[in-house]
Amino acid sequence: MFERIGCVVNPAAGGGRIGETIDHLRRIFRSKGVEASIQESRSANHATEAAREFAAEYDVVAAVGGDGTVNRVANGVIGSKAAFSVIPNGSGNDFASLLAMPRDRETACEAILRGRVKKFDVGRVRTDSSPEITHFVNTLGIGFDASVAYEAHRIPLLKGLPLYLAGLAGALMTFRTVNFQIDDESGHGVNKECFLVCVANGEREGGGFRIAPEANPTDGVFDVCVIGKLPLRRILSVVRAVLAGKHAELSEVHYFKARNVRVRTAAPVRLHADGEVHEGYVREVNIELNPGALRVITAEA
Repeated sequence: MFERIGCVVNPAAGGGRIGETIDHLRRIFRSKGVEASIQESRSANHATEAAREFAAEYDVVAAVGGDGTVNRVANGVIGSKAAFSVIPNGSGNDFASLLAMPRDRETACEAILRGRVKKFDVGRVRTDSSPEITHFVNTLGIGFDASVAYEAHRIPLLKGLPLYLAGLAGALMTFRTVNFQIDDESGHGVNKECFLVCVANGEREGGGFRIAPEANPTDGVFDVCVIGKLPLRRILSVVRAVLAGKHAELSEVHYFKARNVRVRTAAPVRLHADGEVHEGYVREVNIELNPGALRVITAEA
């Protein structure tokens, strides 16, 4: 069992009851005889820096929040010897679902302390709009799903799938498809007008959309899902197929596996990494697989 854990808590997650969340975590870890340091994040950058400091001293660094918090905290742990995990407390919790992490806080803490560790692949991302190299652990979306994530961030009160369905409705009002050029390391390419491109390490995003039903975060490849231009009458049926993970064989969908992916667009589009929306727009994105780069604690038996 791990003896020292650092937790980075998103103050906005879980209804914003930050004091209650921190007190509860302290009681749980104290009852297990575990040394725990718990820090509230003040910003996205602070969450990453706090995680990096914890990773230098603690056995485990846990993100307490949703998928955006997962992304920010994981970026501070990647490259360290610390193990990473999640105490789900957000709106989507797709990465927590990938780890089979219970929603009950005490049960999740117990699962972390049991310490079943796997080495997860991560994605390394560079864009034309920022010199900074960032990482994602679950999914990276370019186009419509990033627009949905952007709209969802603006909606109060809702959580989970209802939140992302509301974001989807909002994105449909303004989104326009553009031409994408998508290339992988083997020379395989796709050049067409697209609805979205998702480069996936995990199976689901957006609170339950099974965008990459074959994805495995330990298999050394990304699953890439390209959805072409959709007429309005087809959008609802394709959305339903994605929710069920039954879309890979649709005529509008191109699904393949790759280790490195380059995406260029004819016009600026939005991008998200693990549901965390990139500031501004992008026209070129380079994604590289970093195999086994993150030690992750899962709740799987």
